[in-house]
Amino acid sequence: MSFLKKNKKNATSSDDLKKAFNQAIAHAWTQDEAKAALMHWVDAVQRGNSIEIGNLYARGAMLWGTMADHDATGALETYRYFDMFLADKKRLEIEVKSSTVDIYGIWATVSGEYTFKYADKAGQQYVVPARYSMAIERLANGDFEIRRHHSSLHPHEPAYQVKRAP
Repeated sequence: MSFLKKNKKNATSSDDLKKAFNQAIAHAWTQDEAKAALMHWVDAVQRGNSIEIGNLYARGAMLWGTMADHDATGALETYRYFDMFLADKKRLEIEVKSSTVDIYGIWATVSGEYTFKYADKAGQQYVVPARYSMAIERLANGDFEIRRHHSSLHPHEPAYQVKRAP
């Protein structure tokens, strides 16, 4: 007689573990889906609605924003960050320069480089190269949430030297 048959409690735990594993496999990311999640975020930011953007983040998510001097944790701080980030930008465009995806079942990380292009309220054009990493989780219903997001200016482009577009 096997150990699992002798111990019903462990058999249930083992069954639960198998079920959870099978669900994770069924909901695992593909490379293309993880990149599509990144592009969904890009599209939301370009539309400029901080509520829509903030809703992509999990409750308790941590965001290190490109122009932030501290992290934003949770929905309210995330909304506030994007309100601040979007406040002085017109015609914001984000060009994803590179992306590398790592898959961990229902978790994926997407990292790379992107460039923000925008005009300020006076019409001055800016080009802001940055790098990013996102940890995203696929939910059982197929949606996703951003759990961690770090974005920073390229080290060779400090904030005070951001290139003005010609």
